[in-house]
Amino acid sequence: MAVALRRFALRTFTALPRRLKRSIVGVLMPNYVSGAMCRIEREDGRMLVVRTSYRRGWVFPGGMLDRGETPAEAAVREVREEVGLDVDLVGQTMMLMDPNLRRIDFVFTGRVVEGADPDDLALQPAEIAEARWIHRDDIDQLLASDRSSIGRLLDAIDTGQTLLTVKWDDVDGPELLPFD
Repeated sequence: MAVALRRFALRTFTALPRRLKRSIVGVLMPNYVSGAMCRIEREDGRMLVVRTSYRRGWVFPGGMLDRGETPAEAAVREVREEVGLDVDLVGQTMMLMDPNLRRIDFVFTGRVVEGADPDDLALQPAEIAEARWIHRDDIDQLLASDRSSIGRLLDAIDTGQTLLTVKWDDVDGPELLPFD
């Protein structure tokens, strides 16, 4: 009986006008916010991290997707807006899904475009309080209070994982787990 009822509901839904179907899905299905960030690497292996003016800790440059924008376009735009650098995206993209915050973040790796000076940063003062190029070996010292987020993200990137989910722990902070 349950199978027949479900089949009837799906057939009825399929017959509805597209606009009505989209409205129903928008109301009944969970909505997620989407963001993009970029781990920018220099030739010498250092990475750019920024400290935002509105949040604690250090992060990679990034932000929310604009309507109609792809995650890759958002990552390039956010880097340009926040630190004044133009980047080329390289390598694999990682996706982080946080079901508690209902947020999906796309993590890209980028390199400063050829011919540009990576030290020529133009920070957007409304958003970025400070920026630093750091070696991976220095991350624990600089990010001691924020190791739980950016350090774990770098560990996941190093292992080649591309799809992770965030599990929150009140003591240890966010934990990145393979997506099930």
